[in-house]
Amino acid sequence: MAQPDLSNGNCLLREPIDTADKVSASLWLNIEDHQLRTSLLAYFSNPGADGRPRRPSMQLSVKREGTGYHKVASFNLFVNDASKQRPASGNLDDDIPF
Repeated sequence: MAQPDLSNGNCLLREPIDTADKVSASLWLNIEDHQLRTSLLAYFSNPGADGRPRRPSMQLSVKREGTGYHKVASFNLFVNDASKQRPASGNLDDDIPF
């Protein structure tokens, strides 16, 4: 399998979660170049040549001794509708639904 474009091998879980819990995900691009950010969001907002949506996909894995990595979650991300966005607070953690 090819190596992912972006990864993080040290994710912090602040509390245990259960498979019955409703979990959400958020991503901040932190791109200061306005033109680049706009282009990237436009790319993921429009379908590809095959008509299918372009969506970044995420995968969460856990490393277990002796058996390696096991996928525990996978999901796609969607570009938020700018008309529905609320202003971010000063502390980004306040906007993450924990």
